[in-house]
Amino acid sequence: MLYTIYPIEFILAEGEGQEPLPVTLDIGGRQVLASPQAGPGGLVTFRLERLLSTNPYDYLLPQYQPGHTL
Repeated sequence: MLYTIYPIEFILAEGEGQEPLPVTLDIGGRQVLASPQAGPGGLVTFRLERLLSTNPYDYLLPQYQPGHTL
């Protein structure tokens, strides 16, 4: 039994309109989470979601900022 305030149609939806799951990529020796997107001409581009690094200086680099297109 599922107790929720949302309508059952919302809970059991087939997943229409859901964004693809982020993938882990190795960019410049650093791991990032990026979401695939449809780019111009049918090419697949990636939008940076998260940087996975223990080096605090990596977070200051503009190419690793969230939202950057790879």
